[in-house]
Amino acid sequence: MSNEQSIFISHATEDHRLARAWQEFINTVSNGEIQPFYAGDKTASGGIGLEEWRKKVGAALSAADYILVLLTPGSNERPWVLFESGIAHGQQKSVTPVVHFMKKADAHDVFKAFEIFDGREKEDVYKLVGLMAFGRDVPEKSRRSWDGAYEEFRESLSQERLATFTRTLFQDHFHNLEAAKMLEGVWAAKWIEVDDAGVETPFEEDALYVWSTESRVRMVGLNAKQGIEDILPGEASSYPMEGVVSSGGWIAMSYWSAGVISISGTCLLRPSGASGSKYTGHWQGYTAKDIDDEIQFTQGRVEFVKIAKEALPPREVMRLHGEMKKS
Repeated sequence: MSNEQSIFISHATEDHRLARAWQEFINTVSNGEIQPFYAGDKTASGGIGLEEWRKKVGAALSAADYILVLLTPGSNERPWVLFESGIAHGQQKSVTPVVHFMKKADAHDVFKAFEIFDGREKEDVYKLVGLMAFGRDVPEKSRRSWDGAYEEFRESLSQERLATFTRTLFQDHFHNLEAAKMLEGVWAAKWIEVDDAGVETPFEEDALYVWSTESRVRMVGLNAKQGIEDILPGEASSYPMEGVVSSGGWIAMSYWSAGVISISGTCLLRPSGASGSKYTGHWQGYTAKDIDDEIQFTQGRVEFVKIAKEALPPREVMRLHGEMKKS
């Protein structure tokens, strides 16, 4: 076996344990002669510091003989995995996609020009490792010595399978990051109380600053309750909201505040129109219209209208919101 074989494992950030399983398996069956590189490796020999991350990844990618691309339901469409594969292919390197917890037919179209392997199939794994580490398909008799390492590899895959499905369930079904990012910016919110007889009364108008994370959409409302400025400065008169966004843009949120007015409640919203700049929905919770009122259960409908796409300081948010109310 050549000591010059170099393998680069391309993976999504959350699949770093899967990459480590491949690294350890290849290192074991090659008797320690091959130590595949992957960006999520935090060990002293392979770890990447934040400052030199891109530089080291680029150098490792350029030096590699083989690019092992790990495809999972969560990484199949990821731009960075596609980017690394495209760079490697442009450098005429051997690009080998291997699917995990999904079918070969579901691999991104970019990878269908290559031979795709299945990480769940022992024969595929042995054939792939033989080609990368030894440059050939290793005979079955010689591969028997790999069985012990393969059992550890398979156990690692079983654990990662559960983690992957959990991430997919909560992020893709309950929270869609792509849809959540479309909400980022500043919104004007109009809260309307609806009593038991169906009579509507304006309840409150305020501004919301919205941003997203992988698991949540988060909002900070700048409170416009009457009398609030007499107690708190503008930057402090705020309340948080947090929730999830579906792939269709529907939002489910909770809100609360342990400040001057101890409010809490829930809000359900859906897109209104095709522009993505207006949402309508319903809210309910324990709150008060003004700071001197008693806390009581209230419900009604709400309208969100986007007033800025970028993040703004609270005072600027309030200024924009005030101008919008006057227009």
